[in-house]
Amino acid sequence: MNPTDICETAGLSKNAWYDNAEDLIDLGAVKKVGDAGNSPIYMANRENELVRALERVYDIAAARDRDDPADKAMLDVPDELLSDDG
Repeated sequence: MNPTDICETAGLSKNAWYDNAEDLIDLGAVKKVGDAGNSPIYMANRENELVRALERVYDIAAARDRDDPADKAMLDVPDELLSDDG
């Protein structure tokens, strides 16, 4: 994604992206994969521990929202993380 797409998708200001992009790259969470014209293209590094942890949080939240016992069972997390009481 280019910076504009990242900001729109994530609900970030462009300043927020540019203030943090270098740190995300240094952490290995984001990598530059090319250019489209004069715009850099980035992607999440799905092999990065931080990215994997964020994906896990997203999966837990999505399963909680779906309220599907099969989805929850596949996640192998404590029930209190999947309940609205947690």
